[in-house]
Amino acid sequence: MSLGVRFIPSKKKLENLEKEYSCFKSYYIEALQALFALSNDLEKALELMHTKQGFSRARYLLLMVLLHEDDQRLPPNEIALRLGVTRGNMTGLIDCLLKDDLVKKYQDTEDRRQVWVELTPKAETFLKEIMPEHFKRIAKFMSAITREEGEQLIKISRKLHDSLDAFKDDGESK
Repeated sequence: MSLGVRFIPSKKKLENLEKEYSCFKSYYIEALQALFALSNDLEKALELMHTKQGFSRARYLLLMVLLHEDDQRLPPNEIALRLGVTRGNMTGLIDCLLKDDLVKKYQDTEDRRQVWVELTPKAETFLKEIMPEHFKRIAKFMSAITREEGEQLIKISRKLHDSLDAFKDDGESK
C-alpha cells in the first residue's frame, strides 16, 4: 500500500527536532516527503493510464518483462522475482493474461518440471499499438528535468536504495 501522506511538520518543529536529536536534519523529512508524494502520485498516474488502456499496471509490467527477453519467455517464478510479487499474485496475473490470449503457458519439452510463460502474437501486436503513446507520455513527464538532472536522480536514487538497510538493522547508527 502506498500512503499519500502530505504532512510536513512546521519549520519550528523541525528545528526543535534537530536540536533534540543530533543525527537528525530537517531536510531529511522534507526530502522523504517529496519522495513519498512523487512515488504515490506517479504510481496513481501510471495505473490510471494503464486502466484507460484496458489493463492493470501489473499486467503491463509482466508483458514488458517478457517482451524484453530474447525468446520472450520466462518461468513464472522468475517473472515474480523481477516484478517483486508473490507466486500467488503471479498465478493470478498469468491466469488473467492467459484468458485474454496475451500469454501462453506450457511445460518444457525436455524437463517437464519446467513451466514457461511466453508472449503471444496478440500481446506483441497489443504492445506495439500502445507503446508510442506510452513513450510519448514518459517523454512528456521526464522532459521536466535535464539529462544531467536525470543522471543525478539516478545516482541519488541508487545511493538511497543502497542505504535502505538503515530500516532493517538493529537501530544503531553507522
